Amino acid sequence: MKIIINHSSMIPIYEQIVEQVKALIRNGKLKENDNLPSVRSLAKELKISALTVKKHMIAWKTRGLR
Repeated sequence: MKIIINHSSMIPIYEQIVEQVKALIRNGKLKENDNLPSVRSLAKELKISALTVKKHMIAWKTRGLR
């Protein structure tokens, strides 16, 4: 999964992740039964805190986007 984080953006990192995952779904690059990477692996790949990735997962679930 290719996600690019803009650290100088005013948009929180977890929101950037949510929006990019939604774009991957809209573009058909992420399908219904595809697995998302684990919190740790995504945090490591993006070089961000696992807590930030966890915020993304919580935001995703609260919006009903499982």
